[in-house]
Amino acid sequence: MMRSGIFLVMLLLCFSVTEVNAQEEHLNYEYKNGNVILTCDNLEDSVLLDALLQSADCTKSITDSLSTLSGKKVSASGWELIYYSDEKIVYRKSMKDFKSGSSTRNFFFEDEEEELKQNYNLDVVSGVNAFKNRKPSVNRDEDDVFTFQLFSKRNYKDVYLSGSFNNWSTMEHLMHLNDGIWSVDVKLDKGKNLYKFIVDGKWMIDPENVVEENDWGGNTNSVFYNTNYSFQLENYDEAKEVFVAGSFNGWDENGMQLKRINGRWSADLFLREGIYSYKFIVDGEWIIDPANPLKGPNEYGNENSLISFGKQHVFRLENYSEAERVVLTGEFNDWEEAGLSMTKDNEGWEIDVAVRPGNYNYKFIVDGQWITDPENPVHSGIDEYRNSVVFIEANYTFILKGFDNAQEVLLSGTFNGWADKGYTMQKENGNWVLKIYLPKGKTRYKFVVDGEWIIDPANPLWEDSGMESNNSVLWMK
Repeated sequence: MMRSGIFLVMLLLCFSVTEVNAQEEHLNYEYKNGNVILTCDNLEDSVLLDALLQSADCTKSITDSLSTLSGKKVSASGWELIYYSDEKIVYRKSMKDFKSGSSTRNFFFEDEEEELKQNYNLDVVSGVNAFKNRKPSVNRDEDDVFTFQLFSKRNYKDVYLSGSFNNWSTMEHLMHLNDGIWSVDVKLDKGKNLYKFIVDGKWMIDPENVVEENDWGGNTNSVFYNTNYSFQLENYDEAKEVFVAGSFNGWDENGMQLKRINGRWSADLFLREGIYSYKFIVDGEWIIDPANPLKGPNEYGNENSLISFGKQHVFRLENYSEAERVVLTGEFNDWEEAGLSMTKDNEGWEIDVAVRPGNYNYKFIVDGQWITDPENPVHSGIDEYRNSVVFIEANYTFILKGFDNAQEVLLSGTFNGWADKGYTMQKENGNWVLKIYLPKGKTRYKFVVDGEWIIDPANPLWEDSGMESNNSVLWMK
């Protein structure tokens, strides 16, 4: 599905210039979902094929028992065979399994575009499914197993299911024919899934699925959401149509339509953990959710219903007992000023909200005055742009040893947009320490010691930033 890059792999054996050029034509590497995919032409010239495979730490013995090797490691260096035909042999290996400084790892470090594309394709706030007149071609059973189906009267020989859930494997999910329906069962994570069918070697989208999108490479994929939330509206028996709009879908008044099922209006969707405001639209009239007691003021002087969906986090502001109103705002709610009113108690103000795992800037608004959290020593930014920072479900601890005389140490990287005034690190037992949340995949970072940017002296993995400097690199599984 992704754009591939071809580069010269040095042979372990000595060949003529003509033979080396032939390797460039017959060997191809590409990056997909954290893996390197190696495609090799299945050449009749066994000597050249041996050399090609050896250059990638594989051997020709791989081809001796292909029927038993699919999906298994075929060499000590970790390559897996994922596809074989008379024309092509395809292997897969995790980028994390490449040694630091290897030519393959360095080659793919030069191109972050594929990772950005993958995150863009799958990291969504919300989504709904829609199928054509027939029954849905993707169905969930009681055990959270999903059955993908292809309805066809044609005499296909082989049909496979390929998608983001299996790293676009061409062999992993063989579909089976029964009464004119090809089907296969798959486990899916919550959220957005991209997929296609491979019918007798040809890729095709799901003809029954209305939801599809173009990827960055000019291809069209079908989209299916593993849903985790449901909007429900009781009564309104006479209504002709009902929609729901909110901050999760850009307040698109036609984006999510509810259906009348068992005496109520309902819509199932995938909804990412977080805080959202919303309203129902009943025959053109905007109303708050009568069944939801959680409400908040909006910029128009009236109210929106609120969702705090996911694991709850407590934000607290001590003191300020004389304040009339205190509001929490931050990156987790797009810095909305009106929505998150805190509750006053004898010792301060408090609110429980759902915030998905991540690193967030935030502030309190006390009777219209914006302030940082006086109990939180971690900040980012300067002057009026100085914010407190909270780390939800922090999973990695950065440690910088030494630098005992440093006055200030900051952490900056891809996780905070390489902010000049990054996250303030704390001094503990002679070391500078900060625990933050990192997503799966690759993270680049540096420390800023009293204004001087340095790579991590304890991390041997680094890359050229392309700006006459280097960045430290780590990978999260």
